[in-house]
Amino acid sequence: MQKRKWQQGMQMKSSTLDNRSGKLPITIGILSWKSKQSISNTLNSYSKNRLFDIVSESIIFLQEASNEDIEAVNNYSLKTITTKNNIGIGKAFLELASVAQHPYIILLEHDWELVENAESTKRHLQEAINLIEEHNVDCIRLRHRKKFGFPHYSVIRYRGKELDFFDPWIKLTHPHLLDSVHWTKNPSELWPDKINRLEDFFVCSSRYGNWTNNPCIFKKNFYSEVVRDFAGEGIELEEKISYWWARQNFKVAQGRGLFRHRDIDDSSLLPKNWGEPMGAPAIFEKQIEIKLLHPASTLESRIQALNSAS
Repeated sequence: MQKRKWQQGMQMKSSTLDNRSGKLPITIGILSWKSKQSISNTLNSYSKNRLFDIVSESIIFLQEASNEDIEAVNNYSLKTITTKNNIGIGKAFLELASVAQHPYIILLEHDWELVENAESTKRHLQEAINLIEEHNVDCIRLRHRKKFGFPHYSVIRYRGKELDFFDPWIKLTHPHLLDSVHWTKNPSELWPDKINRLEDFFVCSSRYGNWTNNPCIFKKNFYSEVVRDFAGEGIELEEKISYWWARQNFKVAQGRGLFRHRDIDDSSLLPKNWGEPMGAPAIFEKQIEIKLLHPASTLESRIQALNSAS
């Protein structure tokens, strides 16, 4: 496949605040499917940490919407899209981007809770917009560096073999190198020819910063353009776009991050006390503390090790 050239648009040098409201010019688009507990937890975290007051627009897309789903979101002032069928992650994200009214977009699945307070969140998002405007960064990842949640497959698969791991989807070695921010203090010192540091962010080419459906901030038009041909069906987006994305020269960045993965509705592969208040994040994050005691083991055996450690 030939490389697609993305033409950067005019850079917005004026204030990134909406002068009338003091809000950032960001739309958040939330995608939910059969996840009453998780979406309730997620929306509560956004309300508690004032995310809805920080951004200019908040939209939720309920796939196969049930009365329970609608009830779970009724307490929040959200624009709501509902469907009777599941159109897939990629197509739903594109729909959210198409109706967004602001130049920047953050697309979130139902199980990404906000773990930073309002002041920290607004500051980080402002810094991210500045990085996009001033340094032509295309994608800034927003998964929290330390409180990243469970599961984090890069921690499980790539830690300790960052340059050696071959990704069968992407058909390249180390396309996930930027994920090392979650277990290294300064990856730009370890791999300076691949990852650079720019203020409080680590920046690399999309060759080393794989495509992810994890929380990211994009220019809305950029997201729609690059995803349009790869949306696919169901959960196909990541697999379809990953090969192409790694062969472009887009700029990808990661700072301290804001969001933690926490799926309360699907507990099949979670540590045993994931649902207990304050228990789950600490348990999973022991993967870093115990340095993955069984590096060659399967995901299931690692979960057993974590449960034993708890």
